Formats: sequence, structure tokens, C-alpha cells
Amino acid sequence: MGVLFASLSAVLYSLWFLFSKISVNKTKDPIAAVVVFQVLAGLLFLPLSLFDTPKADINADSVLLTVAAILCYTFFNVLGFKSFKYLDVSVAGILSQTTVIVTFIGGLIVFNEDATSMKVIGVLLVILGNVIIHINSDADTKVKMKGVILRLAASLMLALGILIDAKNLENFSIPVYGFLTYLIPGLISYIFIVKSFDKIKADFSPNKLLFLVMSAMATSGYYFLLKSFTTDLDKTISAPINSSSSMLVVIWGIIFLKETDKLTKKIIAGIIVFLGVVLLGIA
Repeated sequence: MGVLFASLSAVLYSLWFLFSKISVNKTKDPIAAVVVFQVLAGLLFLPLSLFDTPKADINADSVLLTVAAILCYTFFNVLGFKSFKYLDVSVAGILSQTTVIVTFIGGLIVFNEDATSMKVIGVLLVILGNVIIHINSDADTKVKMKGVILRLAASLMLALGILIDAKNLENFSIPVYGFLTYLIPGLISYIFIVKSFDKIKADFSPNKLLFLVMSAMATSGYYFLLKSFTTDLDKTISAPINSSSSMLVVIWGIIFLKETDKLTKKIIAGIIVFLGVVLLGIA
């Protein structure tokens, strides 16, 4: 079941990635889009309590880990949405797979998992794919350094959040944990960055359906990811399988957003990264 849950998460997250890019294209303020999306996604976790008995084991460790996760996901979404202003979704999708490098290292340190030769090769392939996507990138392409830095920073925050989730999930039911780690980051982004309800209203009103669909995909994707952590699936396998959405993101970008610039390079880089993630998953 762990592989099934992680695979469902991968598909849903790839679609969420696509809709996130669309939301940034359609709204004036990407951080306002972050606030709307995270608050809605957090609220959508509440109905899931009908299927999972609510649980919150409050102690010093769980509070510390939850606060750390909330901060990671706050930065992840803010940095990630801002990167969409500068990057094609297909390029951002490939860059985001650097997350597996951090989760791989974290799995070794936190969970004492083995560094097999296949996992090491997988990591090297992920790095190679990300190098290829930027080789000889012209100044007029959408692959701008600012976007790359923002996306890499977002990927680091996501990886840290995933590692914390794997450690902290035993203290909470999934709906409660998802509610906290989506809703609170959205409120933090509103209080400290957006600071204006008018900005939220201006971006949300004409794009209600977009935000609802995007939030539902994020909620269900995150739910299945956390469900995969409750199985016996190796932590360094579940996160990489979820990250195998890289090829789907490239495909969605080409089909729906007509991102055909540097198409051959994107496809080659996407395939290499995909193979790297697969090796990490089966090792």
C-alpha cells in the first residue's frame, strides 16, 4: 500500500504543480495566491477527520517538530510560488527533484538507512539532469538565475519538511497534521508578507474554481504522502516515488502551457532525473 499511496501522491502533486504555475500567471501577487491556496488546503483537511480519528499527542518534541515543519512549509510555498514568475513549470519541476538529494541524506542520518550503490547512482543522475537543463542557457530564456535560486531554496525547505513529517507523524492523525501544516503557514504568509485582505480578494474572486481545484490536489497529494509514511515503506523510497512526478510535470507544461522552448533539453533532463528517482525508489 505504501507504493500505491506514494504513487497517488506523485500524480496529484504533478497536477498541483501545474495549477500552481497557472495561478501565478493569473494573479497579481504570487504570495496572495500562496495564502489563498494554503488556507483552503488546510480547511479541506477537516472533512478527512471523518475517516481518521483525530489525534494530537502534545509534548515538547512534537511541538518543536511541528513548529519546524510549519516554518519549512511557509518558506517552501512562498519561495516556490515566487520562482514560478521566472521559470517554466517544466524546468521548475525538474529543479524540484533536488528535494530527493536532501531526503536521501536525511534518511541516512535520521533513520539510519543504507546508502546503497544504486541510491548513490540515482542521486548522481538527479544532479546530472539538473546540470543538463542549464547548460548553455541563453540570457533570453526563462531559466533565470533568480528563479533557479528560489526553486532550489524551496526544494531544500520541502525536503526538510518531508523529513520532519516522517519523524513527527506518529504524534498526530493525518487530518490534524495536514490542517496545521497548511493553514498556519498560510496565515503566517498573510500576517507578515501580504498584510492586505484586498489583495487576497482581488486574486481569489475571479479564480475561485482554480484555487479550489489546486487546493484539493494539494490536500489529497499530501494526505497520500503522509499515508505512505504510516506503512512499512522505506523513508528514502516513499519520498523519491512522490518526486517521480518530474516527467509528468514536464509533460503537463508542454501540453497545457505550450512550453516548447529548449524542448529536447527538457525531455532529456527530465528522463535522466526520472531514472535517478526510480533508482532511488527501487534500491
